[in-house]
Amino acid sequence: MKKNKDNKFWNELPLGLGMALSKNPAAMTKFAKLSEKQQGDIIKAAHGINTKKEMRDLAQSIADNRFFG
Repeated sequence: MKKNKDNKFWNELPLGLGMALSKNPAAMTKFAKLSEKQQGDIIKAAHGINTKKEMRDLAQSIADNRFFG
């Protein structure tokens, strides 16, 4: 990833999603390797989440390759 994309990626990431990813290294690694469109889809989903548990579940679904499957 280029530095510009990395900066954009972290600037657009909702705080709750960033926290959930930081606590789940496998999810963070997989999220970082996704296309910009796929990352955008996850970010949109994160905006509809209201609890920490739901956000942790979202991060785990990324780690487990279940978000798009």
